[in-house]
Amino acid sequence: MKHLAHACILEPDKFKATYKVCGPRNTKAGKEEAKEAIESGRQPITPAQYAKAVGMNLAVNENLLCNSFFVDAWLSSPSSAKTTEQPCP
Repeated sequence: MKHLAHACILEPDKFKATYKVCGPRNTKAGKEEAKEAIESGRQPITPAQYAKAVGMNLAVNENLLCNSFFVDAWLSSPSSAKTTEQPCP
């Protein structure tokens, strides 16, 4: 979960390229989605994992102390300002 949250909060482009939300793996459709995700080089995640990562992203972006760290980083490196995007996909 820590890598998932890190990507969602700090590297949303990496999140989109690395993870794919799939249905439950106890269903035929979910197993097929997970298999396709793995074959395409992405890690399958559950809707609950996705929701938790998005919740963390929102909490960090709404926290003034956390945002002050990002603002300081943006001032020294404007190209790294990635958390202004919408929450990860």
